[in-house]
Amino acid sequence: MTIKEALSTLRIAFPRGEDLPPATMRLYEEKLADIGGTLLQETVHRIITTARFFPAIAEIRHMAASVAGVLPAGTEEALAIVRLADVREDIYRRDGTFAYTERYWRFPEGLPAPTMKAIYAAFEQCSDSVGRDGKDQFGWEQGFKASYQTAATAIERAALQNLVDSALPVALLTAKERP
Repeated sequence: MTIKEALSTLRIAFPRGEDLPPATMRLYEEKLADIGGTLLQETVHRIITTARFFPAIAEIRHMAASVAGVLPAGTEEALAIVRLADVREDIYRRDGTFAYTERYWRFPEGLPAPTMKAIYAAFEQCSDSVGRDGKDQFGWEQGFKASYQTAATAIERAALQNLVDSALPVALLTAKERP
């Protein structure tokens, strides 16, 4: 799908909007030029099914990045992932008495790379979530959320700047389009 076809489809889907002046059309074409045809087609489909009004350039770019999977997860979702990945395993001596609690991170496989990058960046900014006494640090989650939000925003900005290498995930491609 070309950008002109995408804009035409969006104008049909959102008929209350006025005709786009030629200068506006050129600006849309210029700012959306780095979005590939199949990704643009799925983006337009998602916008039509979710938006209430004709989208701005930023909204189209954000939806394309979201469809391509290059945006990190939201803060609450990231915190839920971290909570699930926090494994604490009691270690016992040979005689069966408790020795200590082993703690490590076991993240689920298949998490998007931008989300993991933001999580690790937040880990670097936060202190350990467990104190020397083995108890959870008070307020650690708030610190993680703030650090994650900062890292995720930076990753999102970088992803939205250049969508040239972004494509539809293989799961969304039709049988003909799959490599």
